[in-house]
Amino acid sequence: LADTYDNLYKQVTSNKTENNYQSDVSNSTLDSKESYQEEESVDGTYTGRVSGAGAGGEFTVKIYGSKWFSKLRINAYDQGTSESGLVKGNDLYDESGFSKVGYISGKTVTMGRFSATK
Repeated sequence: LADTYDNLYKQVTSNKTENNYQSDVSNSTLDSKESYQEEESVDGTYTGRVSGAGAGGEFTVKIYGSKWFSKLRINAYDQGTSESGLVKGNDLYDESGFSKVGYISGKTVTMGRFSATK
């Protein structure tokens, strides 16, 4: 009976150790993916097409550090309208930093009814 108990104890502790190892590996993999996603920068150029006022419309947003710059061209003949402001986390603010004018979600920037992707 003592031998049976010892064997059963070894099996249970062996399974626990294996399960803990698998759990640790799983959690470690999850942690690496999460930290990679957190470290991914929003910096870069985002572009999108604008339709409704003729061909050639384009919306471009460039983000560098805590600043953003945008240019909106309604069509190919339009010289475009430029704006700039501040980036706080995933939110875009006007130059004063008080009025939120857009946001970043994944690889997409949205400002009003216009959006652009990286």
